[in-house]
Amino acid sequence: MNTFDDIVLSYDLQLNQFKEELAFDQELLPAEMEYKSVTEREYNHDSFAFYTGDDLLARNHFFMQMRKLAELPRSSDYQEERLFLLKIACEDLEKYVFALSMRRISEPQICSYGPRMATLILAYGGAESLYALIKEKHAETIQDYDGEYADNVSDDGFFDFYQIYEQYGDYALFILQDVDTALKYYELAALDWYYFEGEVEWDISSAKKEAILRRGQEFRRMSQLVRNPRESVSLWRRMVVWDGEEAYKESFIEYIHNLNAKDHSGIYQCATAFFHNVSGMIDAGAARDDLRVAVLLAHVVRDSSLYSTMVMIAPMVNKIQLSAKTKHDMFECLCANQSKTLVAIRKYLVNVGECEESFDVCFRLLTIKECVQRIARFLRVNPTEETELAYYTSLQTFSYMLPFKAEKGMEGKLSVMNIAYMNDPNEGRTLQKSLFAGEIPFEGDIRHRKDARYPYVFIKCFTPQIDFLPMWEMYGDYARGCCLVLDWSRIRTQKMEVPLYHVCYLSSDVEDFHVEQQFNANLTSYKEMEEELHELAALCDLLYRKNDAACLEAMHSILNEILYLFKDSSYAYEKEVRICYQYPGVDEAFRHTSGEFCKLYVATDFPVAIKEVILGPKFLNRSEVMPYLQEQIDRMSEMCKMQVPQITLSDIEYL
Repeated sequence: MNTFDDIVLSYDLQLNQFKEELAFDQELLPAEMEYKSVTEREYNHDSFAFYTGDDLLARNHFFMQMRKLAELPRSSDYQEERLFLLKIACEDLEKYVFALSMRRISEPQICSYGPRMATLILAYGGAESLYALIKEKHAETIQDYDGEYADNVSDDGFFDFYQIYEQYGDYALFILQDVDTALKYYELAALDWYYFEGEVEWDISSAKKEAILRRGQEFRRMSQLVRNPRESVSLWRRMVVWDGEEAYKESFIEYIHNLNAKDHSGIYQCATAFFHNVSGMIDAGAARDDLRVAVLLAHVVRDSSLYSTMVMIAPMVNKIQLSAKTKHDMFECLCANQSKTLVAIRKYLVNVGECEESFDVCFRLLTIKECVQRIARFLRVNPTEETELAYYTSLQTFSYMLPFKAEKGMEGKLSVMNIAYMNDPNEGRTLQKSLFAGEIPFEGDIRHRKDARYPYVFIKCFTPQIDFLPMWEMYGDYARGCCLVLDWSRIRTQKMEVPLYHVCYLSSDVEDFHVEQQFNANLTSYKEMEEELHELAALCDLLYRKNDAACLEAMHSILNEILYLFKDSSYAYEKEVRICYQYPGVDEAFRHTSGEFCKLYVATDFPVAIKEVILGPKFLNRSEVMPYLQEQIDRMSEMCKMQVPQITLSDIEYL
């Protein structure tokens, strides 16, 4: 590849041709400037909404806030005050609609204020507050259908301003290029306030009902395509084809196929074809409705294809002269990219800024990333492997999987702990010493205070060594615990991707390190692994010599992906296999143990099935513990819909 099409980097997804029709005007109408002010005493009475005129009080109080907002300077210094006024404005909208529903009023001049209020809240930057309000009110409405207030549900109390939500979703997508906000407002536009799912009878036309259901179906499908494109696209061929989709549908399906195959060349070529397709639609003057899904998916393609695009460009960087514009577009795309694959490079660029040096380092980091991913693929456990794997633990730790002690949602699940709690003090250091000639460069040196932070890496260790004395001693509470033999066939049949890796055992001499077959029988090619590691060492050495803190931090972040998959050959008897979850920052998946100083962990995201529970050679008080333990294991199996495991005693005679 000697040339490349930079459309994936340079294509501007901001469609300013729609800016005027999508704009939310902040200017108040003459009448709105003159609405009478109300005192807090007359507005905040205990029985608000049940008195005549309360709807107008809410309206007037709302426009008081709007007038204050209009008078505020646009400086960021006033942002806190602006958000406070918008919060009150949302409360006024809520009170207004409630008062309206209590009076059962349907005069057009009064009913029109709700949409107008929502429009002004959005115009002044209250999108987050309004979204939270509408979601809350919709949940309450659905709850009322099923509760004692079912007979009082009235469409006068609906916040069904779907045209406004759709307009703001389009504004966020086409003008702000904010996909998350766009999807939130498309979600609001799709809400069913009439609760057709609950088969509630409403005296509305069949055409209106069909329009509501179709709108919900369309916007939900859009959200699924964007949030879970790999899962959704497999069904797309059998879905209804909406107007205007034919132009890009096939190219997106092909793109996802290559993304699943991790084919960099195919990803880059399909992304390029997809963008040319979307570009052709825009140049031909396609309508806003026809462009909505195409532009949403274009953001998905841009974000997920950037890494492969960079990989394809990398060999060319020193052969052709990339223009200043291409470099700038690349910098902008990398800084805006949200995929986990490029997080280390993005942080580096944000730290150092755009310059020729950062551009060069960026591609060197990319080369290291590719080498790291190849090594990870070498170590990945083949999902078709039939090896039984065991997890040795104490009875205390096992009890946290059982109903009587498990945290909510953790019944039958394995807790994958942060690497800080590993019992080997050299965790993560073995590979560093091999790559950096015995040094550990990421922990500071004698001239600096040692870095106290731990990466968000979570490890769970297994072994094919079942009922094996050294494992009982090391990990089974000195043979007083239990060995859980896991049924991996259940995971394979569900075709779930589990981040399960063989540990590579390194041996070293004075000058070099080696991957020897006698210690790594599970590796398909120990020689190739050794070659990859030597290449990685050479790549890292080039950046290590720069002695640049931001560069070292980025390199460390990339190496974290494999640092904890290597151990010294003296541990080779364990034949260890590890689940490894990694996060670039704080994540919703994080959980905490109870106690004064909580421990950080994540739960396995696949169904765990225990085939056998082997009690250790020194398992204590068997007659006292077993009846209750057995009952809890049976309950856990029932809750998790898994086959009840065998409970056996270790064959080892322990003296």
